[in-house]
Amino acid sequence: AEYMKRKTSGVSENCNLHSEKRKLPANLMFRLGIKTRNTQKLLLSRKRNLEEV
Repeated sequence: AEYMKRKTSGVSENCNLHSEKRKLPANLMFRLGIKTRNTQKLLLSRKRNLEEV
C-alpha cells in the first residue's frame, strides 16, 4: 500500500510538471524549426554579402 501511495503521488507530480510547460503540437514545432533555420541562413548570407562589398 505504501508503494502505491508513493507511485500515485509521483505520477501526479509529473502531470503537474508537464502542464506547466505547454507542449507545442508537432506541426508547430516543425514550422518553428524551419523558420529559425531560414532566419539563420538569411543572416549568414547577409553577413557574407556585407563582407564581399
